[in-house]
Amino acid sequence: MTNNSVTIAQGTRHKAQGTRPLLSVIIPVYNVEKYLNKCIQSIVNQTYTNLEIILVNDGSIDSSPAICEEWAKRDSRVRVIHKENGGAGDSRNAALDTVKSPLIGIVDSDDYILPDMYEKLYNAMIENDADMSICSFSRVDANDNPLPRKRIMPESHCKVVSREEALNTFTKPPYYSEYELLWTKLYKSEIFKGIRFPKGNKHDDTATIHRIIGACNKIVLLNESLYVHRVHDKSVMGILRQKYFDIHEFHDRKFIYQDRYNYFMSINKIDLAKKEIIYAYGFIIANLPKVNYLQYRRDISPFMFDTIRKLIKSGNFKNYLRIVKLALMCLRSIFRPYLHEEQTK
Repeated sequence: MTNNSVTIAQGTRHKAQGTRPLLSVIIPVYNVEKYLNKCIQSIVNQTYTNLEIILVNDGSIDSSPAICEEWAKRDSRVRVIHKENGGAGDSRNAALDTVKSPLIGIVDSDDYILPDMYEKLYNAMIENDADMSICSFSRVDANDNPLPRKRIMPESHCKVVSREEALNTFTKPPYYSEYELLWTKLYKSEIFKGIRFPKGNKHDDTATIHRIIGACNKIVLLNESLYVHRVHDKSVMGILRQKYFDIHEFHDRKFIYQDRYNYFMSINKIDLAKKEIIYAYGFIIANLPKVNYLQYRRDISPFMFDTIRKLIKSGNFKNYLRIVKLALMCLRSIFRPYLHEEQTK
């Protein structure tokens, strides 16, 4: 392996674990040589051993492909897919198209998981006859130093929710962060029938989770941090903290709001569809000052006016007040940078 390699446990060619079903763990891999071994090691060492570990090399140009191949040689449960770069969502799709197991897990290649994560998620799923089980997570920096994070899962050790409750809850703070993340979950693979991730969207989890929840009848939540999420300069969350808004971010978010709105309307969840309109206009308000509106007006204006049209169509008097506020704040946001520029000349 590379200088970043870690000791791989001996005897890693495991037999199937009793009658437990095969669990496919999907890991998109892109230029993560510094963290990849620790990620794979944490999955290989799971107490739930009947695993298929799918490493999807998304056109990496560092030593990540070699690390993947070395693991495949050492552990028969590991297989590698090599593909051209298309983003995490595209990599997950490539793996999903090959999965035949009844259970699916998703892990980011710069993160790692506790040894009993899938054991506990599986037991909770079976005991509660759920289609998806969810745990909480902790955060670390690039050097594994803990980062603060407020615990927001239910106080009870285990909580079972219906699809209806989950859909109504995941759009609300603070629980939306627990629901939207892909990697804290164990899924029945049948959930993904007809569901795939958008290619090239940095927020492929947020863009898809409403459909995933909609495919479940019952979901169980564990109030236990079993997943460790790493935040560093090259991670999606790290990049967004450095520079939140650009025109690509706008298009990613626009796709999410429009798809959620259309989905909620299609299943007659009108209140949830209205919430997406409000979130959309809040997104416009928050980010117009950060972008040259005149340069991108052909991208932003149709979305802005479509949001106003949907607010009007919703027929709620409170929304008319929101429309006025939206119009005034948008105008201020659009022209404030230019007014400031004139004043400083």
